[in-house]
Amino acid sequence: MSDDFDYMKLLETAKAELGEVKAEEGRFNLPEVDSFIEGKTTIFRNFGVIVDMIARDTEHVLQHLIKDIGAPGVLDDSGRLIIKARVVKEDLQKKVDAYFETYVLCSECGRPDTHLIKEGRTQVVICDACGGRRPVHVKKASKQAASKDERLRAGDTIDVTVQDISRRGDGVARVGPYVIFVPGSAKGDRVKIRIEFVSNNNFVQSKVIKE
Repeated sequence: MSDDFDYMKLLETAKAELGEVKAEEGRFNLPEVDSFIEGKTTIFRNFGVIVDMIARDTEHVLQHLIKDIGAPGVLDDSGRLIIKARVVKEDLQKKVDAYFETYVLCSECGRPDTHLIKEGRTQVVICDACGGRRPVHVKKASKQAASKDERLRAGDTIDVTVQDISRRGDGVARVGPYVIFVPGSAKGDRVKIRIEFVSNNNFVQSKVIKE
């Protein structure tokens, strides 16, 4: 066979003309949650690292997670999230993944190179890589009526319906922006409670008033 048709020579010629072919970039994957349970709290060690990687506001991610978990949480000086409830690593990973899918990932190209804007009352994810855009759809928790412009304060008494049970076994009710923990109650209970403490994050500790 003539050298002009030598396979290896043809291959080398093709490579030279095409230049280096870059491997297609794979889908971005979040790092695995690094957490452990200590007593009645959960320590989310690499919370700050994950927030930096997805380029979202720390407070936005924090509020979303602790609301989803149904327990208070605070950041320490090293960027760890301290959750005041026992949350197994697998459940915490699911909640972080859900935030990523909802507020970060582009639905068009699958990349995380996005930013959030607000259009009216709707948050919109805009992709800096492909230009795609989509509205953020978040499941809204049912809200109970509260007096107009009235803030909950320690010592207040109100009637609530327990909607969920927290991981530490307390009932959870919601009134407007408040998440209220009701010890000694069961899901579906309608109870009168006294407000014991209201945190800056609108988490409320209460006590059932027995009539």
